[in-house]
Amino acid sequence: MVCPSLVTRTPLLPFCLLVSIVLAVDPQIIPFSSKSYGPDGPWQAITIGVGMPSQSVDLLPGGSWSSDILAPSVCADGAACPVASLAGFYNASASSTNVQIGQTGNIRGSSFESTGGGLPSLTGSADYMFETATLKVQNGVAGQPVDVNLSDFDMLVISEANETLPDGTMYPVQIGSLSLGCPQFNQSWTHFPPNPRFNGTFLPADLFAQGKVPSNSYGLHIGSAAMRISGSLNIGGFDQSRALGQVSSQVYIINHLPIDLLDIGIGVAEGGSPFNFTSKSGLLAAGNSTLSPSTSVFIETPLPYIYMPQSTCDAITQYLPVTYQAKYGLYFWNTDDANYARIVSSPPSSPSPSASTAT
Repeated sequence: MVCPSLVTRTPLLPFCLLVSIVLAVDPQIIPFSSKSYGPDGPWQAITIGVGMPSQSVDLLPGGSWSSDILAPSVCADGAACPVASLAGFYNASASSTNVQIGQTGNIRGSSFESTGGGLPSLTGSADYMFETATLKVQNGVAGQPVDVNLSDFDMLVISEANETLPDGTMYPVQIGSLSLGCPQFNQSWTHFPPNPRFNGTFLPADLFAQGKVPSNSYGLHIGSAAMRISGSLNIGGFDQSRALGQVSSQVYIINHLPIDLLDIGIGVAEGGSPFNFTSKSGLLAAGNSTLSPSTSVFIETPLPYIYMPQSTCDAITQYLPVTYQAKYGLYFWNTDDANYARIVSSPPSSPSPSASTAT
């Protein structure tokens, strides 16, 4: 059994270097949308234009391979999914530049887990499509935003998709995701055997191929809409002001950014502690020796929670005023508890040391 932590999406700084060739150009900043999404976040997104004429869609940055784009049919009843309606849809029939090829296959009434994208928990139907896409970039913090175009932008267009809660309740997908690449330069299919092959492109690789960024890489820091900390997405580099402390390196595998998690702790960075201790470590493997000395986890930025083994959740939540809600598979804060305000307003320190993943 797994359960999510109580923190909002972790503000990690994944930096993924896919190609090491360096050109005499600067990394490009992708501005975040002025909107944020979700009642339990909110989460910050990136705005892109898809198709011709352009259709504006907000997407959560992260994931690999194809970007997950929502079609209007995922929300036949607009009142049932206000988040999806606010983020925007892509209507393939309204675009003159939509491309589909038969070799990609599709998803029909099944799980999205095998797609390698940022929404593996969905079930439903989707089709691979390729489009012209446009988004804003700026050269440094002082640069003016300008439009860049992407050709054959690789998308998984979702026509029907639902999340299923632990009690079996289903609700429609809320927002899509913007892929930040994969180990390969593009996603390739045999189109007219034996040649040529059809190549779908990704954001970092396409900008690198156009000579607009120094490498096929990205640096992402989610930030926090609730704390008014803007997100940071750099293509071809990373924002050094978002990288604090030691920086580790991991091996990028085909669908994921893996990391070895060594421990989880609770503590207070400064000032008085709302707990009867200032620091508590050893919570990852508490009551479960199979998690020692480490456990492998994946950094999936479009997914809004940190999922942990039940034994770890039990070890953490014994110190917190929370109640487990089986319907959602989540812990809810007891906001009436006197310690709630003290805990959420204190400067917490939740050390989660990590090490590079062995190959």
